[in-house]
Amino acid sequence: MRRLPPPLVSLFIADAATVRYGAVFLRCMVTAMPMMALCYPMIIQFQAMGRARESLVCSILRKGVLDIPLLYLMDALFPLYGCMWVQPIVDAISLTAALWFYRAIQRGSAAGGTAPAGA
Repeated sequence: MRRLPPPLVSLFIADAATVRYGAVFLRCMVTAMPMMALCYPMIIQFQAMGRARESLVCSILRKGVLDIPLLYLMDALFPLYGCMWVQPIVDAISLTAALWFYRAIQRGSAAGGTAPAGA
């Protein structure tokens, strides 16, 4: 992983300083991918299950409630690199919420009913 980002960035940009920045940015974004790969299907699963509230909460949490304020905060705290770390942070929090909802739904199903929305 350590040697892969610079050549990938170099495919698009030739400037050495920009390649260094791009490699760091790419590493930051790659940390979010596994969480994204779980969070998006869970949001879609909630929709398919008729659990619109859980789906909406997870979606809004990802791209509204957390994303925008964290962009400003992280940019102020860590100029240049702060914004790149927002996506992994937001995805970790969103995935935690989605897993919490999923577990609540599963407990409700095991009990013979459905867990209340937002439980």
